[in-house]
Amino acid sequence: MIKILEKKPVPKATVTCRNCGSLLEYSNADLHEDYKHNNSASWPSNLATQSYVIVCPVCGVIQSASWIYKK
Repeated sequence: MIKILEKKPVPKATVTCRNCGSLLEYSNADLHEDYKHNNSASWPSNLATQSYVIVCPVCGVIQSASWIYKK
């Protein structure tokens, strides 16, 4: 069990949906992992790169999003 000793605000970021143009605010808890295989000739074919996505709540399109690091 995780015990909260001091509660801080959750870092958030914004992204514009590439489909409908809505401005979306998200936190790391909203991200989904998306593994894509790397087809580069310089990389072994079995390696995958990890990226993060969110689903636009307005139009349902999968949108790339970055992991948020506290500044």
